[in-house]
Amino acid sequence: MLWKSVYECRGDIICWLDADLRNFRGEMVEQLCAPLLAHENVMLAKAFYTRTFEGAPTGGGRVTELVARPMLSLLFPKAADIVQPLGGEYAARRSALEVVSFVEGWGVELALLVDIVERFGRDAVTQVDLGARVHRNRPLDELVPQARAILATAMQRAELMESVEVRERPPMITMPAYRARREQLR
Repeated sequence: MLWKSVYECRGDIICWLDADLRNFRGEMVEQLCAPLLAHENVMLAKAFYTRTFEGAPTGGGRVTELVARPMLSLLFPKAADIVQPLGGEYAARRSALEVVSFVEGWGVELALLVDIVERFGRDAVTQVDLGARVHRNRPLDELVPQARAILATAMQRAELMESVEVRERPPMITMPAYRARREQLR
């Protein structure tokens, strides 16, 4: 759970990589964290890559190309140039992660991107080329719940459908136990 990892991790930069990567390399972590270490205004570093199985021009998967990228272009044009909005490889500053809520489920990556761009500006997000990505691919019928959750998250963030229920965890900084723990670690 990404939200819980903000509580459990101790560093000022948190990096996540999908567990189903088949070509994980340690330097991926270094590459994702590098822009955050080099530029204090960068809050989020998103990976982009080519994918070996699909040949989409941006390297995106089916849900990325058919749902997420068109949705960003239409509803959140400031983030429309993000190549892999749903990619599970990214790093962010704790200070940014503490102040945004975390959507539960498949919409989490899209919501984090939209929320960080909204709160800190488009220049706070950078993209890092990680080369090729090899991972487990799901059959199309298994992608329907993912696409639905991403669509619901985007519509909720764009305030188009208040009746859409998107469960969220509150910003970590609002949790008294987290604030107490942070004070102990200082």
